[in-house]
Amino acid sequence: MKKLLTIALTLALILGLTACGAGANKPDDPGTNPGGQTQTDPGTDPGGQTDPGTDPGGQTDPGTDPGTGSAAPDGTLRFIDLDDRDSSVLRGVRFSGNRCGSEEFNSKAPATEGIRCIFELNEYVACLPDTDVTSGIRIYVLPQREDQKSYETETFSGEMPELVAVYDVEQREGDDWGEFYINPDDAQPGYYDFVFVYEDKAIATLATHFYGEGQLDGLTDQELLDRMA
Repeated sequence: MKKLLTIALTLALILGLTACGAGANKPDDPGTNPGGQTQTDPGTDPGGQTDPGTDPGGQTDPGTDPGTGSAAPDGTLRFIDLDDRDSSVLRGVRFSGNRCGSEEFNSKAPATEGIRCIFELNEYVACLPDTDVTSGIRIYVLPQREDQKSYETETFSGEMPELVAVYDVEQREGDDWGEFYINPDDAQPGYYDFVFVYEDKAIATLATHFYGEGQLDGLTDQELLDRMA
């Protein structure tokens, strides 16, 4: 009997140890396992994509378009009608060049709209004004300003630091009123204002676009017009 009891106790002890070992090897609840990876809320994931609406890479290149508030180079003569100046001295204007466009394209009558306003650097630009005066009007060529109203109070002189060129509109003979050009050594391709000044006050402006030498070569009249649209 003692042997049987001893064997029974031994078997019971072995079975008890086996059950404890099985419990020790059971995997933990994955929800409380310190070694498990916790899923991050995709809305706060630092590796997520930035809102494209605030992406600095989405900004437009400011060098390819006139600034906000500036005038588009669409061939429109914009008059400055104020009591302290006589803008009626200029009724219209024509600009022509020697680098591109047909003779017809460069010989339109003076107007207030549809004026040629695109040129190349180093291109000779001729002006034909519709006016009763034979001298006294000057054209100041300046980098285009966002604040076009600043021309109303500007003091014009050959000492203006941003001045690119100044041209005296003076009748020489018949339709010859002289010509001027922008030296590529002194200026870069881009947008410029032609500011018409009479008796030291701005009376009108024309927004223009000067391209690099050769950039308008081979364009048809319609393609040139399309660039002015």
